[in-house]
Amino acid sequence: MVKKLLESSLLILLVSVLSRGAIFILNVFIVRALSPEQYGQFSIIKSTASTLEGVVSGALGPITIKEVAKKDNIDVLGSVFAVNLIFIVSISTIMIVFGNSILEIVNLEADYFSLVLIVLVFATTKGSTMLQNILFGMERYKSSAFSGAFSSVITILIALSIEIDGIDVAVWLVAIYYILDFTIKFLLINSCFNKITSSIFEIMNIFKSTNIFIISMLISSATFWYSRTLLARSEGGFEELAFFDVAFQFLTVIMIITGSTTSAILPMLSGKGGGCRRSEMKLIWTSIIINMVVIAIFSIPLIYFSKNILLIFGSEYYNESTIRLIPVICLVALLFTGNSIFNKYAIGRGKNWIVFLSSSVGCFLSVLYLLDTGIANSIQLANLFIIFYLSSLSVYLIEVYFGKR
Repeated sequence: MVKKLLESSLLILLVSVLSRGAIFILNVFIVRALSPEQYGQFSIIKSTASTLEGVVSGALGPITIKEVAKKDNIDVLGSVFAVNLIFIVSISTIMIVFGNSILEIVNLEADYFSLVLIVLVFATTKGSTMLQNILFGMERYKSSAFSGAFSSVITILIALSIEIDGIDVAVWLVAIYYILDFTIKFLLINSCFNKITSSIFEIMNIFKSTNIFIISMLISSATFWYSRTLLARSEGGFEELAFFDVAFQFLTVIMIITGSTTSAILPMLSGKGGGCRRSEMKLIWTSIIINMVVIAIFSIPLIYFSKNILLIFGSEYYNESTIRLIPVICLVALLFTGNSIFNKYAIGRGKNWIVFLSSSVGCFLSVLYLLDTGIANSIQLANLFIIFYLSSLSVYLIEVYFGKR
């Protein structure tokens, strides 16, 4: 089982590096093409879309992997697809109806075009993530890696051949990657979709399973999103947010890679490889070691060569604020990964209430921090991430400790 976890983790690591590598390179092109003020606006648009997508994927992703892993793939695919589609359509509709109010909160001018860009990134990202979770549940990691590689190459070639002269072009480049990735993944499992059906009972069962996860993700995602809007509305404005987002790109890469590699645990705890508690804990510790190695591989060169790496984005982003952020985001990555591992462990064991409790505690302490200090610069925003993930991880560790007694 440990050997299988190692193989699965390495394949998922490859998938994540390919997908996040492409987005990271795209962001380098975009940062260098836009002014800090424009990039800050692009960042808040992308962040709003990512928050919406994160709520749905955070709630449905683990359940999708778990359900596809423990049941006949054909039986559950239709229902999983239907539930995701319902969420995509519902959230897109809400965004269109209440879009002006949301744009006002994030300090953007209320115009229909900005709204369309947010919905576009949300829908394309969610579609791609949904199919990736289905492939992970099937343990078809090579198929997902192929899709990521092909989409990355095509999107980067497009970025090299055009001029990025505005926020709209930047957003379209991100959307193109996810559209390509979704299309290829869909074609790879199209033979399964040709045979599937879905039932109202199965759909309602998935909805019932995701209720507590949706609330948990709303709590955590809203905390991070609102803290970003506070920074955008501070004296530094979008320029200060741009400095944070440049450093945050490295954190996002690590978070998505380790968040994905920890997903290898779920199929093994969900019917195909689940076993006694001792075996489960062995999987957990193996996953911790694997992901600590991954974090070290990324963090040590990042901290040591931070000055040189930041210059890739342009001289405007080589300043004291961004340099100080690099070691902080590596610490955030460490705490996030611990959260991700024990989150999957709790879901695999059916202890969904722990997921809700950890998010609630993290949110509560983060709100206390906001009330005490506010968010006036990028360092304060990074500190909020530390507070959230440290307190959330503490809840998981307390549950594991007392759960063994």
